[in-house]
Amino acid sequence: MEACFRYMVNLEKKDPILAEEISKNMKQVPKSMRRVAGKSIYLEKSLVKRSQLYFLEGETLLLPVMELFYIWNIFPILGKCPKMLDRLLQTVEKEMKNFSKESKHYHKYYYLMFMKGICLRYLNYPLQAMVILKFTHCINLDRDLEYYVYLQPHACMEIGLIYRTQGDFQSSLDWLRRAKKNYRKYMNESMVYFRIHCAVHRINCVQKAGSIKENGDGFQENDEQDDEFSDTNEE
Repeated sequence: MEACFRYMVNLEKKDPILAEEISKNMKQVPKSMRRVAGKSIYLEKSLVKRSQLYFLEGETLLLPVMELFYIWNIFPILGKCPKMLDRLLQTVEKEMKNFSKESKHYHKYYYLMFMKGICLRYLNYPLQAMVILKFTHCINLDRDLEYYVYLQPHACMEIGLIYRTQGDFQSSLDWLRRAKKNYRKYMNESMVYFRIHCAVHRINCVQKAGSIKENGDGFQENDEQDDEFSDTNEE
């Protein structure tokens, strides 16, 4: 993580000594990964893959700090600081000028589109965010996305979360179900499962609270929806 922040700093400084230190840090990342109860932590697995990508792509990364913000769920906090989030959006749009969906590095274009959608979501432009995220979700499956195969399930989940905040619970559940059931073995899969579980739980709470108000003297709890999302497959 330190290397990611130092990398972003060095984009402006262009310090060869700092660049060498960053490369040394990146080489240490795979050796630092630990297991808890026989399982690796999804954040650490993500960082290992990013360190590998760093060397595969000529010791470069594409906005790594923004990806960390996304994994750490920092964007809801940034949403309370629209000026800061708007600057991040401008950074994404600036980088997008270097790529296109028809270019050799089209997978990076889709990654930037996803990040743009996330920025727009937390800048309170849900409809614009949804258009971009649906575009990201519709990536041609025949194209090799290399290290970015996680974009489709993540886009599905984000669309479901936007529908939830808009009160369209059925559409939200449909997209969350798609994210949970249609994709396997991608980066940060456990994180997606956790966020889906939280979203479904919140929807259930709202719906059950509405049932109490309508029925007056209580309701009979229905666990079918919880069971449908209870898949415990792990990353």
